[in-house]
Amino acid sequence: MLVASHVSSVANMVAAQRQIVLAMEKGIIDAYYCMQKLDTKLFASNLYWPDRHWSFVMVPDAQHGFDFVTDNAVDIDGRAAAWFFFTFYPKVLTEHAGTVYLAPIADSSGQPLEAGKTYKLRVPKTYRPRNSGR
Repeated sequence: MLVASHVSSVANMVAAQRQIVLAMEKGIIDAYYCMQKLDTKLFASNLYWPDRHWSFVMVPDAQHGFDFVTDNAVDIDGRAAAWFFFTFYPKVLTEHAGTVYLAPIADSSGQPLEAGKTYKLRVPKTYRPRNSGR
């Protein structure tokens, strides 16, 4: 009887561990989609060209850095959105940065990009960059 009780106890622990793993996996998926939503909002409000779906990736805080810390608070959503997508930032990003990283946030019709789908970037031979004011 002691062996049967032990086997039942182990089976209950294994079932509980499976539930914990499933809950953790769901939490990871939920966190990922939450971060994607933060990034989409951040990038949509920082388009490099107003008439295109390309966003300026390095979006600094009010002090032109990437700490997102003020005298009164830490902007955890701003910090999380910035660091979720991009991991290497300069200490300070000047208004006229010499390097600019852009990321597409939508296709040409404004729809979100889809994993597994192929997209083309067409740049005319005579393309001349224009100053975006950044």
